[in-house]
Amino acid sequence: MGRAVPSYSGAAPPQGCVWGPRPLRGRAWGWAPGLHVGGRTAWGAWGSLKLRGHPCHPHAQPWQAAIFERSKYNCGASLISSRWVLTAAHCLTGPIHVRLGDYNLYVREGTEQYKAVAKSIIHPGYNCTDHDNDIMLLKLQNPARLNRYVQPLGLASRCAEPGELCSVSGDVCRPPPPHWPPPGILG
Repeated sequence: MGRAVPSYSGAAPPQGCVWGPRPLRGRAWGWAPGLHVGGRTAWGAWGSLKLRGHPCHPHAQPWQAAIFERSKYNCGASLISSRWVLTAAHCLTGPIHVRLGDYNLYVREGTEQYKAVAKSIIHPGYNCTDHDNDIMLLKLQNPARLNRYVQPLGLASRCAEPGELCSVSGDVCRPPPPHWPPPGILG
């Protein structure tokens, strides 16, 4: 599922997996890869969300992607078509590549696809200080091979309303320890 990295900055949560209907409570803002409303979508709100996580079954979220800088995990993302990945703009910290079809970052399962990034498009209004418009598209150099382990997540046609039940696949919200360990189990 979604992941975090020890040097992560901003309000992103650490490693884990959140899956299942949960109400949005309080102020919601920004964007979270994997938030969906009524079906498989990847657009939504992030901010003051009250969530209770549930472990994901292996490969239950085939749109989840992992972004690596060299061999080090950097961020989570969502595959939105065979050539495009959606993630946060703050994830572009150097030369990156994308891993698809993975569940456990420490075990080769034979389902993984490694993709070079041909182009990154950061939202023109991205502000690295407060993470406004913290969104980025990554164009893969070669298209993903779609199968039961790698599937795109559709984009929502609207934003979730406060109080609306939503499902989130991504990182678990919990207080970060002094040094966040690298993630292991993904969705």
